[in-house]
Amino acid sequence: MAEVKSAVWDYDSYKSPGPDGINFGFIKDFWAELRGDIMRFLSDFHRNVGSLYKILAKVLANRLHLVIGSVISESQTAFVKDRQILDGILIANEVVDEARKSKKELMLFKVDFEKAYDLVDLGYLDEVMGRMSFPTLWRKWIRECVCTATTSVLVNGSPTDEFPLQRGLRQEYSIGEQGSMTVSHLQFADDTLLSGVKSWANVRALRAVLVLFETMSGLKVNFNKSMLVGVNIPDTWLGEAASALCCKESGGLGVRRVREFNQALLGKWCWRMLVDREGLWFRVLAARYGIEGGRLRDGGRRGSSWWREIARIRDGGSETGGSWFGEQVVKRVGDGSDTFFWTDPWVDGFPLCQRFERLFELTETKSRTVAEMFALGWGEGGEAWEWRRQLRAWEEEMLGECQSLLLNIFSQAHSIDRWHWRPDPATGYSVIGAYKLLTSHLTMMSHIQTQTYNDLRL
Repeated sequence: MAEVKSAVWDYDSYKSPGPDGINFGFIKDFWAELRGDIMRFLSDFHRNVGSLYKILAKVLANRLHLVIGSVISESQTAFVKDRQILDGILIANEVVDEARKSKKELMLFKVDFEKAYDLVDLGYLDEVMGRMSFPTLWRKWIRECVCTATTSVLVNGSPTDEFPLQRGLRQEYSIGEQGSMTVSHLQFADDTLLSGVKSWANVRALRAVLVLFETMSGLKVNFNKSMLVGVNIPDTWLGEAASALCCKESGGLGVRRVREFNQALLGKWCWRMLVDREGLWFRVLAARYGIEGGRLRDGGRRGSSWWREIARIRDGGSETGGSWFGEQVVKRVGDGSDTFFWTDPWVDGFPLCQRFERLFELTETKSRTVAEMFALGWGEGGEAWEWRRQLRAWEEEMLGECQSLLLNIFSQAHSIDRWHWRPDPATGYSVIGAYKLLTSHLTMMSHIQTQTYNDLRL
């Protein structure tokens, strides 16, 4: 009952009514009288019309929302919770950049589907759900929702008779020094990008797989609108491959301060490197550049220009605002298992490696977590401190100062460590918020310079 009521209250009360003439405001106002009929309908429905169908669809959508991330491939980067469409763009950028620099021959095929959501065969949809182990009852509900729908069209202003709807709704590229990650396809909602090494076998397989997919699913591929792109592939070979596939070949946001807006966009990746380390995009970067001390390496000259710029922002070397990103992030420690003792900004918002630089240079345990140091004992005489040599007197004084800072800090066993964005601790990082931060800094500097100039004139 609570699940159904929640679905009803999620709808706008004043939207246009369905074919039955009832809107959701009416259902909410008379919920006590209608709920019995609605629950009976949901228990054994046969044909769904009007507002009752919308309630059922909302209940099913809410249930599906709980598991959608586990049934949709991680190569689909759009419209799934905790995924962003920019993830796919990042991965594609890294794949192309590595192929270009390592002189590898790479094919990319951008697939154009014809009216993707209108042509899916409903029998194919049901079969896919079965292969995904959706229960029989769930599949029955979905069939009732999509297979019993009817429609009519207006001819000279008059509706026709209703009629049923019948439709609606291995190539790969290795990346990393040891080829530890493979990327075969990326999806952006209904757009698909296929990647693979240059070979006629891949071209033939690509054509065969897409034609077979057309036959099975009902989706039609617009080969003449699809595009084949090559990296380090001769134009003559690419042209022949495009002919075989019957496709094409291809060898202002209105933002006032473009540089600052670009910095804010790139800063979003710096934030995601802190809070979202399980995604495919992060694993691709880790495979290519490696991880050291809990952080992705900058890659040096081997890194793509996009990645080098993000690393500069993360490390405080960007042209706009200097270390603006690092100054605004802080780690709130729970049990300390996900916080690096020396390098994360968890004590008064600053990393201990900056405040006690000399001690950091001498320690043998630069990568220990807060939890590990706490367990070993970071007080006087504790076993957490291990040095390359015996500390001098002034270094002992510095250690005493560090231990004083840690004196009243305790591990919270049942709480997790979290990153916080100082300007907005509740919501976290946002591009708009970062842009305002960067431009406010420049506005303030401009005001100071103007005031100084006026004072000098006086």
